[in-house]
Amino acid sequence: MSWAQQRFLQFGERLAAVNESGSVSYVELVRSIDRWREVIESWGIVAGDRVGLVADHLIDTVALLQALIDTGCIVIPLS
Repeated sequence: MSWAQQRFLQFGERLAAVNESGSVSYVELVRSIDRWREVIESWGIVAGDRVGLVADHLIDTVALLQALIDTGCIVIPLS
């Protein structure tokens, strides 16, 4: 678990993010980050890889971005 995830868990069920489609607590955000990390690993992406990211402004995008950062990727926003 990354430093960021440990900090997120300190806020528990408090609201972490909101958009048109709903909201997510910090605990739910950490779970989503973990799921994205598994996907990233299954794609063979490792620390130091450069990853271009084109994404909508969705709650899941926050989790994906944090998972990429936790993995050690260099994230290049393209939107």
